[in-house]
Amino acid sequence: MRPPLATRISPVRSCVACRTRRPRDELLRVAVTPDGAVVAEGPRARAPGRGAYVCKVSACVHEAVETGALSRALNRELDRPKLRAELEGLIDVTEEND
Repeated sequence: MRPPLATRISPVRSCVACRTRRPRDELLRVAVTPDGAVVAEGPRARAPGRGAYVCKVSACVHEAVETGALSRALNRELDRPKLRAELEGLIDVTEEND
């Protein structure tokens, strides 16, 4: 039997930029789906495939994209300007919801 939602602990993940460990709900997820598409997601990430996590901070997003940390974590080359814009957009959206 599973414990009630109030007592469950959120899984912990690491930011690929700053390596800080945080609950999964406090991070953004970038995933490569089985068909090869790259998807940036908010805290309720559900896309299947290989994923990497980044803090909801512009500095971490910039470092993860520009240093290639996300490319290494996902094992593929990424469209850096497009991905950075998507992640920056998610930061703005999640800040409004908090």
